[in-house]
Amino acid sequence: MASARRYDEAIQQLRNIIELEPSFGTAHFFLGVTYTAKGMYREAIEAYRKAISIDGKPTSILCFLGYALARSGRPDEAQVILDRLKTGREYVSPAELAALYVGLGIKRGAGLAGASLRRARPSDAVPHSRPALR
Repeated sequence: MASARRYDEAIQQLRNIIELEPSFGTAHFFLGVTYTAKGMYREAIEAYRKAISIDGKPTSILCFLGYALARSGRPDEAQVILDRLKTGREYVSPAELAALYVGLGIKRGAGLAGASLRRARPSDAVPHSRPALR
């Protein structure tokens, strides 16, 4: 539904899923993605943090959290996430990293991440990263 821009319906469906299974981190993550697509960054941040509390700190969630923080006027917190991701050992999807750079308004970093994406294998691409790149 979110990919069809039926955000309100997607939010309601995700809330229903979370009500049935509160520990389903993926539902919290996609709720955050949907809130991000609507520009509801405060709610997105809350959803991403809940997903992190359930699933740990997967880099994809951190990238989206950083994007939402930056877009909500909290670039210092987003920069901390970016610095951690750049120095960490975990794989970071170039598309998701580019979203974080875009959120921070850093065009050079987004371009470098995009160049990495062009060299990445198709299996590296993550479909749910598209809303944050708009």
